[in-house]
Amino acid sequence: MQRPDLDRLILGWRGPALAALIALIAGLPGLIMTPVLDRTEARTAQVSARMLERGDWIDTRADDQDRIRTAVGLHWFQAAATALTSDVQDRDIRPYRLPSLLGAMLAAWACAWGASVLFGARAGFLAGALLGGAFLMSTLAGVARPTPCWPV
Repeated sequence: MQRPDLDRLILGWRGPALAALIALIAGLPGLIMTPVLDRTEARTAQVSARMLERGDWIDTRADDQDRIRTAVGLHWFQAAATALTSDVQDRDIRPYRLPSLLGAMLAAWACAWGASVLFGARAGFLAGALLGGAFLMSTLAGVARPTPCWPV
């Protein structure tokens, strides 16, 4: 009995795409079901909502305190995701988490692509799949805040 040849399923662009799909599946429960986890996540989403409401894409103030240490690009991505998928008045946390999920998918894709260039398609897919399915990555994919190493 021969085992099936699954290597053809991960050749070329399919391996990184499958690793990104694994990251999407691992991150969806956190995106959909988890309530707001901490005050940093709520504050980050609140600043993005205020930027969207005011139309001021540079000012990152929250409660009259400037949040200089927070990357303004994160707020831009959160505001864009909220503008595309829901209404800012709803104050739902899920649209603000979409950039984190897309970032986790991009990280898994990039890991799979880079490892496949260096070590072959099978090793690349496994590296991307392990990164995308890791508990820490799936947790960070469902949180609307900067990564924990960023000083907030």
